[in-house]
Amino acid sequence: MSKFHRNIQDFYRPISIHSLKRIKTVKEFKASKRECALLAERLKLLFLKNLSGKLEISKEDQKRIKIRGQVRADYSQSCIITLGPIHTNKISPLSILLTKDFDEYNSHDDSNLYSDTHVEYLESDEIDCGELLVQTLAGLIDPYPRSRESTLNQNQMPSTRSKNNDKIKQMSNPFEILKTLK
Repeated sequence: MSKFHRNIQDFYRPISIHSLKRIKTVKEFKASKRECALLAERLKLLFLKNLSGKLEISKEDQKRIKIRGQVRADYSQSCIITLGPIHTNKISPLSILLTKDFDEYNSHDDSNLYSDTHVEYLESDEIDCGELLVQTLAGLIDPYPRSRESTLNQNQMPSTRSKNNDKIKQMSNPFEILKTLK
């Protein structure tokens, strides 16, 4: 698993790989209010109301563990234009294959390139399911959120460069275009 900001207090939900069987084990996880507050700060959100997930975990063999499920999150972020809050409710699928032999997995099967399953190296005998949910949420968050109001206001504004736009359309050399934009 990635170690981009590993804080055990954030949302730590460990599972030992030795406790897993070949049949699916279903686990549900939900962040507490305190964990949501810590995660909101970590993910630079205004507010994280809920983070939860339901995961099906199965041991494929001694070297591979398959995790499928879904992540649910309710959060608020600031609009990059108006700075007003944008409330979002996300439900997203999650599919991860953890493997101890990453090279063997990648070298034999080209169909893995088109799979919806994310492959990660299994670093230890423990899986932090909470961190998997947090990383999935981090990938879902819009880095440049815009409210509907800000998009409407931008479309209604007159273009200040309309004269330059006409000139640019007539030019073919990109360096000529750059000169007009100075």
